[in-house]
Amino acid sequence: HAVAPDHLAAVGTFTEKTGATRRQGLEYALRIAAGHSVGMLVMAGVMIGLLVAIPAAWLQWMTWGTASWLMLMAVWILWDLGHDIIFAHDTQTLHVAHVSEARKRTDNGRWGALLKRPGSAWLVGLLFSLAVSPGDLAIFTLMAQHHATPWVAFGLLGIFLCSLFAGLGVVGSGLGWANTRVVLRRFFQGLSGVAGAGIALALVTGVLR
Repeated sequence: HAVAPDHLAAVGTFTEKTGATRRQGLEYALRIAAGHSVGMLVMAGVMIGLLVAIPAAWLQWMTWGTASWLMLMAVWILWDLGHDIIFAHDTQTLHVAHVSEARKRTDNGRWGALLKRPGSAWLVGLLFSLAVSPGDLAIFTLMAQHHATPWVAFGLLGIFLCSLFAGLGVVGSGLGWANTRVVLRRFFQGLSGVAGAGIALALVTGVLR
């Protein structure tokens, strides 16, 4: 769940636009995980109650909504990657390259100022919990199956959230380390986008249901 396309896109945006180091990437990832965890704790109570007797039609709409969310994120990731590659290819001369680099620094400066604001990473993580992803839905469904024993249900959620912190921590550190390695960063970005589109299509076609 930690390497879901939307999570990779969020952590990748923070690390790239702020020029984060490995340590800073880890900090951004843990803040996103913290915000996501708070939101999931709130959503857990609501979703468990719904999943116990939720109509099949609602589950269908939730699946389509999740697939649409993942596909949008995948398209955005791949579009940003393609734009980055094409823009770099079109800036071969020294003069244009300087202009390109200056423009990129300006854009990253604007993004960086916004993303470095206190609470930005927390808010992003909280918003992720509102858009229920396949991983969220899976753990909520598993909790609903043990709703008769709440301590077991929330124990499962606790294990899930601890794993999320650990996984996102690795992702943040890795992306921070790869931040200055253009080819490696583009590879992970492309892999994330393709994986997201694949998961979305699998949800729509019923492979993951």
